[in-house]
Amino acid sequence: WNPGLANRTTFLFAKPMFGADGYETHGEFYMWHYFSDTVYEKSSAVFYPSDILVRRSPTALGVTSKIMSIVALEKAWHHRFSEPQPANKALASTSP
Repeated sequence: WNPGLANRTTFLFAKPMFGADGYETHGEFYMWHYFSDTVYEKSSAVFYPSDILVRRSPTALGVTSKIMSIVALEKAWHHRFSEPQPANKALASTSP
């Protein structure tokens, strides 16, 4: 429905439930399983042991780096916007 979506990276956050985060970009799926420190690559979102990458390979390092970056951004976003914001002084000083 939107051809521009094909050029985007879509992140899939599943660490709390499944112990892994991943993303899809340009038709390839990548997953980093935190507990086993295993990185997967496949053209579909169903992974098997045969899809495991060599852990220190450039692709695996790129996957973990990209996921760590977006997770850090997500944490910063949540921290920034989950705290109560101070009331606007201009609004607080107006009387009905």
